[in-house]
Amino acid sequence: MGKSHSLGFRGTIRLVFLLAFLGLFVFLGFKLVPIFQQTGSLSGVFTYLISGGAQWKTETLYEYFTDKNEWVVYSYEKAGTDTVSRDVALLGTVQKVQYDYTFTMDFKVDMSQAQFQREGEKLTVRIPSPYADNGVLTIDEESIKQYSLFVFSGDKVSGYEEMREFKRNQYFETFAQDEQVIGQAWDNTARLLEELVSQITQDSQLQVTVIRDDTLGKTETAE
Repeated sequence: MGKSHSLGFRGTIRLVFLLAFLGLFVFLGFKLVPIFQQTGSLSGVFTYLISGGAQWKTETLYEYFTDKNEWVVYSYEKAGTDTVSRDVALLGTVQKVQYDYTFTMDFKVDMSQAQFQREGEKLTVRIPSPYADNGVLTIDEESIKQYSLFVFSGDKVSGYEEMREFKRNQYFETFAQDEQVIGQAWDNTARLLEELVSQITQDSQLQVTVIRDDTLGKTETAE
């Protein structure tokens, strides 16, 4: 009887340990799966565990940026004086219009495509290139000067709306592909992202590296 009682006691202890182990396994599963999703690797999970996870804000960053699929990172403005001409075969230039203008456009980043990876105090953020959008042309109508074979100077410009749309599209295509403008947009993107990450994580020791990855979320230039 004593031997049977001893085996029953040991079996109960084993069952308790087994249930405790299974409970711990399930608990760790719920805790580690999100960490794995954040880091993207088992080594990242290990780094997270040995660092205590106190400063890890990847999930917060991901949640903050996922809905920013049209995050405006840079606004470009160009002001100046331009001339548009209309030529006709045999007659040559039949209309020439000079005007003062201001052209603005935004550069945006689809942050829903961003990838965050943290190792210790280093955070790498991969984002797609900024793309141009919202081109707006404003013409100072009081500045308009025109020469035309068919109307007197000061009359309403013939085909004015078509001319303005043509020039808006022309400015958009020109500045959207200007390497200097694109460089300014990217520099501003990296600076803004580094500042936001610092504010969200409140971690002054975090080293942020922003990488432009043109394989992410390939977005055609919009107008």
